[in-house]
Amino acid sequence: IAHARAAAQYLLSVLGARDRLSLVSYNTNVTIFFPLTAVTRANRGWMAQRIANLRATGMTNLGGGLDIGVRQLAQARERQAVQRVILISDGLANVGVISPVALNGMATSARNRRVSVSTMGVGVQFNEILLQSLAEYGGGRYHYIKDAHALLPIFRQEIAGVQAVKTLDELPERVDMAVVSVPAQAALPLLEDMIVRRSAESVILISGGFGETEEGRDREARLKTILEKS
Repeated sequence: IAHARAAAQYLLSVLGARDRLSLVSYNTNVTIFFPLTAVTRANRGWMAQRIANLRATGMTNLGGGLDIGVRQLAQARERQAVQRVILISDGLANVGVISPVALNGMATSARNRRVSVSTMGVGVQFNEILLQSLAEYGGGRYHYIKDAHALLPIFRQEIAGVQAVKTLDELPERVDMAVVSVPAQAALPLLEDMIVRRSAESVILISGGFGETEEGRDREARLKTILEKS
């Protein structure tokens, strides 16, 4: 648990005032150590103290921890923000929701709500197949951490791998994949610009408002035409 605390403290140190962080602990019960909170200078001190109080006790209510973590992010108002749950486990899900099918369904539901789920298995006692599938269904990444001392560098890698930009001008170079989350009315001009700039090898578009109106259906048709020609 000391390495999990160090990883959380690292995350707190690299996030800025525009970022928000929540810490959820799960054992027999699920505890919100702090809700989704802006990482401002005024909040860093007490958030760090809450992280320092994190302890390992009881059983492993993995499903409960996942559920509460997703709820913390899904309730956020920043619809265009990158939202990610990082679930760390060193044991087997043995209380609460324990069915792999049900847990994978929770990860899928999170992804549908624009919350990705990455998982980290520490030691040798956890269910590797389950954590792999949770990351797959949740649209995140799975990390196997044999030695808890390796948790911090892997955690750094996971955080560093999430890059969010407001405009195409902020991209330092062409990327392999871009996840674009914009309203329907902004999707067409943005993707046209990305094609001209050759900003990404592939694009995942997360949007809404195409099929509800005639105007939206027209946008969808034009979007398909542009993509077929690109």
